[in-house]
Amino acid sequence: MVEDAVLEFEKGRLKGWSSEKSKDTLDALLGRGKGKLQLQDFSVGLNPRLKYGFGLDRFVKGAVCLYGLGFTVVCRKATLSVGGRKILDEGRLLV
Repeated sequence: MVEDAVLEFEKGRLKGWSSEKSKDTLDALLGRGKGKLQLQDFSVGLNPRLKYGFGLDRFVKGAVCLYGLGFTVVCRKATLSVGGRKILDEGRLLV
């Protein structure tokens, strides 16, 4: 599991990442693909009744899922900004 990850994308391509607790893991997962990994899709979970761990994590309220990096990423209590505008803050929908 990766904690406290920050992933930065520009025009759909992964441009950088950081993490205080999981830097080595992120470097191992993403290091060879910097600038080459293309985000294919992402989703924002909106269902407040679902809980993590039942195979439907991508639908849990506040979750963000990223697809197309060679694996699927599920971010719990995510913060998401698009074009400099914050859309989610620690899993709370702002728009």
